[in-house]
Amino acid sequence: VCRIIVGVFQVTLFKDCIYEDFGFSVSDGLYERGVFINRIRAGGPADLAKPRLRTYDRILQVNDIRTGEFDCCLTVPLIAAAGDCITLTVMRQPPRHSVFPSIATSKATTCEISHHEQNKKVSKPR
Repeated sequence: VCRIIVGVFQVTLFKDCIYEDFGFSVSDGLYERGVFINRIRAGGPADLAKPRLRTYDRILQVNDIRTGEFDCCLTVPLIAAAGDCITLTVMRQPPRHSVFPSIATSKATTCEISHHEQNKKVSKPR
């Protein structure tokens, strides 16, 4: 039995030692502020996590930093600087007619998170 989690939940991911990533990319919201899961790499940490991240989940917090009103420019450096482990607080909307309502809020452009970005120093936004 597969249960779809609806609402707010946390997921902890451990960095893939081969790809040096957490196995997902993000995009900005189009009609509302926020950062959404755009793509999940099959077999990667985000795909294998319990509970599993899904496309269109909205990232509300990265570790101890609230990101609900952030865009990719502020959120991607936090993810890249997280080290080998990251805890995400995400919000999932219930499906409507087999389509997530946040589909319309996700931009086509994505922000890829690579191991090259993790070498940049990041200060916490205030």
